[in-house]
Amino acid sequence: MRADPTLYDYWPYENRPKLVWPEGKKLAFWIAPNIEYYEYDPPKNPSRPGWPKPAPDVVGYSQRDWGNRIGHWRLMELMDKYGLRGSISLSVGLIDHHPEIIEACAARNWEFFSHGIYNTRYSYNMTEAQERALIEDSIKSVERATGQRIRGYLAPRAHAHRAHLRALGRA
Repeated sequence: MRADPTLYDYWPYENRPKLVWPEGKKLAFWIAPNIEYYEYDPPKNPSRPGWPKPAPDVVGYSQRDWGNRIGHWRLMELMDKYGLRGSISLSVGLIDHHPEIIEACAARNWEFFSHGIYNTRYSYNMTEAQERALIEDSIKSVERATGQRIRGYLAPRAHAHRAHLRALGRA
């Protein structure tokens, strides 16, 4: 059995205080679209390839490219129609590749959190220092592009490290 990594406090369900939503609402939900950038032919990773099929995975790439060209815009229109706000699981590389998407999300006051730089690169085999540098770069990049300091990190298929929380100022 693995030791508890102590990433968060243990709090059993029994005897927890009752959750009360603002204005006595009975239901809360979270909309967190992945707005990601997948590289057509990512660098090789010895632990796991960037694509499950040999690169370039034209079908897989085309689906993700469709999202950046069409899908995200349709989602934004639908969420605007119903007055919904998103929390973006962002591949930070999108800031450079598709800044118009970032600007549109920021204009809607959507929240951002990092989903790594590219969704085709993983933090497998990174040292804590390397992973910390990646997270700190993500924080700075999103803050420069949006004025918003991210408070969350969802690594693209990575091993969990306390560095995630420490770099975000939470541990």
